Amino acid sequence: MKAYKDANELYKKNDFRGAAAGYEDVLRLNPDFFGSTYFFLGNSYENMYKAAHKGEAENDGYLTKAATNYELALQKTKPTDPDGQKYRIYTYQYLVEVNGKDKLNDINKAESFAQALIKEDPNEPTSYVALGKLYEDSGRFDEAEAQFKKAIDARPNDAGLYATLAGFYNRKGEFEKTMEAWNMRAKQEPTNPEAWQTIASYYFDEAFHDTRLPPAKAKEYVLLGLEAVDKALALNANYFEALSYKNILLRLQNNLWI
Repeated sequence: MKAYKDANELYKKNDFRGAAAGYEDVLRLNPDFFGSTYFFLGNSYENMYKAAHKGEAENDGYLTKAATNYELALQKTKPTDPDGQKYRIYTYQYLVEVNGKDKLNDINKAESFAQALIKEDPNEPTSYVALGKLYEDSGRFDEAEAQFKKAIDARPNDAGLYATLAGFYNRKGEFEKTMEAWNMRAKQEPTNPEAWQTIASYYFDEAFHDTRLPPAKAKEYVLLGLEAVDKALALNANYFEALSYKNILLRLQNNLWI
């Protein structure tokens, strides 16, 4: 227990190398100590990994050690452990990340852990988002979209989930769907001027930068942008960014109507 407390102190100070050595010592003394020890050991190794040194054997080995200990945390965590269920959720989340595209790039493993995470807590929307991002990274866009929508179904009043869906559509270049999602986000936050300003900025960017737009469609987007920016200013008349966008939208309107 003393070794565990000492390792925790090092972990809190972001001394992950020292913490890893401490947790290893705990498990040498008692391999059946709290399952969360394996989680913290895995997380210490993951924090020792540096993306800038990807491809170096020792550096990449930290991710392998992280994944191994996360999996052991799942095996070793017991219902009687302090906060056992909480650490199981954390462990699944970190296993999805460490096996993801930017780290170990084992998408099949990451997907299986994401699906297990959903089974563990089917009402948690971030689990569906994690799986959706995995599918998106793999080019499985229809499945990704379905997961982002399931996240919204799990928590339909969460404005951030509509922003996540909007970002997905935007990356795919689906402007109308992007704006539909941003508008749904604004409906969840009707008194947030930034939500309306975001809509205005997207309409301006599309009207100004997409040279393929028919003039009538560009004019429509400018009017929708002005409508959104006016809603933002109605909530905060001194909102500098909204004032700036209103000016540039009006200038663009003048140019389009000439």
